[in-house]
Amino acid sequence: MATISDPTVVLRAAVAAAVGFMIGREREAHGSPAGDRTLALVALGSALLTALGVCTFPENADRVIGGVITGIGFLGTGVHTASNGNQDEAGITSGPDLRDSGRMACDR
Repeated sequence: MATISDPTVVLRAAVAAAVGFMIGREREAHGSPAGDRTLALVALGSALLTALGVCTFPENADRVIGGVITGIGFLGTGVHTASNGNQDEAGITSGPDLRDSGRMACDR
């Protein structure tokens, strides 16, 4: 069983943050409210919370991952609501971007 200080966990978190950053960079170039820093932090946080949950509670790892994805769903709703003040379609793809970035990082 891996520990939270295992180099593999650190490497996976770094790769998740890098991929989240690349996705965010592309989204930021298209004017999305959730840019490179946001998606990198969501991916990094998801990877670390998943690793912590799997290492600490291996029998309940699915519940931990479900909680992470649920939290990201609330973030996505907040991004869409905050960017939708003028009632247009701005920010409608930011929620799925956040979800996909976090889901990618939750892979174990």
